[in-house]
Amino acid sequence: MSYQPSETETSQKQLHNILKQLNAPLCLLGGWAVYYIVNENFQKVTGRTYIGSRDIDLGFHINKNWSCEQLKNQSSSTP
Repeated sequence: MSYQPSETETSQKQLHNILKQLNAPLCLLGGWAVYYIVNENFQKVTGRTYIGSRDIDLGFHINKNWSCEQLKNQSSSTP
């Protein structure tokens, strides 16, 4: 399945905007994670870039013992 270049370009631009605004630690998941892991070697083998993604999947640390109030008050930089 191939995406339109405008779809992946827009998604990647928004991903970079989001990452500039969030504190670590966070985890990039899904298609963009695969893209950043395999694209360089994929390009060497195939001569084209890897598919990229249209959506952005992020993971955050959430302590299972946090109350609802603690969860609301946590920043993404809290271990």
